[in-house]
Amino acid sequence: MNLQDGRSQCYDNAAVIAGHRTGVHQRISEKNNLAIFVNCDNHSLNMVGVHAAKQNTIMVTFFGIIESLYVFFSRSTLRWEKLKKSVPVVVKSESETRWSAKVEAVKPVNKYLRYVKNSSRID
Repeated sequence: MNLQDGRSQCYDNAAVIAGHRTGVHQRISEKNNLAIFVNCDNHSLNMVGVHAAKQNTIMVTFFGIIESLYVFFSRSTLRWEKLKKSVPVVVKSESETRWSAKVEAVKPVNKYLRYVKNSSRID
């Protein structure tokens, strides 16, 4: 891609990228002043969800339990295989930076909680 053909640039809010003095935004603007910078509203909105979840102790506890389940199963091949035999979808780690990943981490636990509980028992 020819940098001179660009007409806009859109990044997350990280200073190293969007910084107006030394970030990628500034470097591209120096080479092509037609490539205007547009802040990524999707990233900002996602960060609102991430930070909101950290403000409520019930949510912090809930997502902590979801993450603990993932860690419990993923750190043992025996437990992981037992879980995979009884649950058709994989238990996922929740993400610190993607609110949508939190939803994906909850879905299998919500849908297959009974099987997750049974798989956690060691025979």
